[in-house]
Amino acid sequence: MEQSVFRKESIERVSSPEQLGDILHVTSPAIWVVLAAVILSLVSLFVWSGVTAVESYVSGSAQVRGGVLTLTLDDGEAEYVEPGMDVQAGGKEAPILSVRRDENDKVQVVADVELPDGTYDARVGYNRTQLIEMLFN
Repeated sequence: MEQSVFRKESIERVSSPEQLGDILHVTSPAIWVVLAAVILSLVSLFVWSGVTAVESYVSGSAQVRGGVLTLTLDDGEAEYVEPGMDVQAGGKEAPILSVRRDENDKVQVVADVELPDGTYDARVGYNRTQLIEMLFN
């Protein structure tokens, strides 16, 4: 008695010439839909991360007197603030004219603004990072 590794029906099905033209179904259409959704999600993620940025900023309370804004920063990241950067206060933006330290060793930022005298919440953005850079660094 000769034993074969393959069953007789399987050997007949493979060797039948009528079935050579049949399509071999490896995957179902549902798998292609899932694959397309995953690829679309990845492409969308890369596009979104390419146009979205995260801004690092320091904020503080600013005094405006006679069109001169003085912003006092006590945040540890105030050391990154430099002249020429923009300060935002009262819905307006102005370039920083000077950065100095006061007697309490706090950073003071001075800028000319067109705002009425008073106290404003202000902030200085010192770094802008694209999300795509975070993915590849």
